[in-house]
Amino acid sequence: MTTSYIVIEISENENASDILNLLMTRTKSRFTITRDIGEYAAEREQLKRSKICEEKVPAEDTATKIPTSECLEPIEQPPKKMIRISPTPPVKDLVPSSFSHIIPKIEEPASDSQTPSLDSMLESNVNQWNNSFIGSSFLDQLQSSSSMTSTPAVNTSTITKTPIKRQNGAFQCHMCGAMIKAYHLDYYKRSNHAIIHTSLQRYICPVKNCGTKNRHRSNMVVHARTVHGLQGKVDVKNCLLPHEDEELKMTVLTCFPEMEQTIQNMQKREQKQNDQEDAGVESDEDLGDSS
Repeated sequence: MTTSYIVIEISENENASDILNLLMTRTKSRFTITRDIGEYAAEREQLKRSKICEEKVPAEDTATKIPTSECLEPIEQPPKKMIRISPTPPVKDLVPSSFSHIIPKIEEPASDSQTPSLDSMLESNVNQWNNSFIGSSFLDQLQSSSSMTSTPAVNTSTITKTPIKRQNGAFQCHMCGAMIKAYHLDYYKRSNHAIIHTSLQRYICPVKNCGTKNRHRSNMVVHARTVHGLQGKVDVKNCLLPHEDEELKMTVLTCFPEMEQTIQNMQKREQKQNDQEDAGVESDEDLGDSS
């Protein structure tokens, strides 16, 4: 399949937003915006050559084949060293002969006067147990109290929670069947798609006296940078009038019926804000009349 290219040359003073809008809304083909056509052509040629090289070299040639007929010789283990253990001589042989004439002394049992009575032994054991128990319990209390006072208090305000990344879901437009990715009931993502079913122009060029409008913010940023030479962050404003904003909400509701409750809540908040602003204007007029 042969790939064809259409080159459109645009000078600096021409308005490129109309061509960009046409390419983004009327065609499904890929297009590239570049300032150096030679560099882009060289990249395409290099990509084409690398693709041809991959097709010519089969995957089997790159694999290393290992012959199965070769037998691996077993590795001989080194001989183990034999350790000779001499028998242990009997204990009587270890005693020198000079001590053979010594007769062990047999101790006589103690008299009744030296033998402690059972009552005295019990009394001494009880006293010893009481002293050790009182001492140990007292030491335990001291250690527990010192550990409680020395433990620093946990500052709950310094504990940080790991932010949970929001996951996008796929939603289908009921007018054209297109699938968009949005988080739950995200109005902005849905309105960014629903506006293509209207003739509304949502954003206006930030350059004074330009007046160019576009339905998408990204297209207006490209216009401001390519036509007016703006750099860095471009602040693009929403220029929809109240009745146009209401038309966009109804289009979003037609495309995505699950947004009914969300749009109703938005309308209630806007109505409440308008009532507060009207009440503030009336109070200012009353103060002016009284003065």
